Amino acid sequence: MTILPLLLLWLMQAQTEGAPLVTASDMTGLCGARWNGTLTYRDFSSGKGVTIRSGLRVEPLPPDSAAWLFRYSYPDEPHADGIDTVLVTMGGRVLDGAQVVERTNGADGSWTVVTERRGRDNNRPARLRHTYRFEAALFSVTKEVLPEDEDAWLERNRYEWQR
Repeated sequence: MTILPLLLLWLMQAQTEGAPLVTASDMTGLCGARWNGTLTYRDFSSGKGVTIRSGLRVEPLPPDSAAWLFRYSYPDEPHADGIDTVLVTMGGRVLDGAQVVERTNGADGSWTVVTERRGRDNNRPARLRHTYRFEAALFSVTKEVLPEDEDAWLERNRYEWQR
């Protein structure tokens, strides 16, 4: 009877040991000066890529909240401006509601984090993958989708900003 709880604890630890994580310092590195760049997205009706100017400002919420405001701006389409609250949860294993599945670090302090989750794309069930890439003066977020019953990932959109 006592072996089962110990086995469950061991399995939970084995699943999280060495798991890729996002840290508060990763997110804090995005704060400060405004990011300026572009958003390129695939138009649903034509399937063609469209590129528009975009800006981003990242602001921390109250200390120790593990939450940041992402303020998106579109200078040519200000009606589309928006704010997202991005959370780091589960000890850094979840970013913005999606599981962190991969992390690589550069010797220069750069990092790349990949997240995945189930969701919907174009009103169809799909896997959603986001790739976050950060360098001192560059930040990008790429969204890819894998519709249910398909084999190939499709790039839905890509933000690329610079400082």
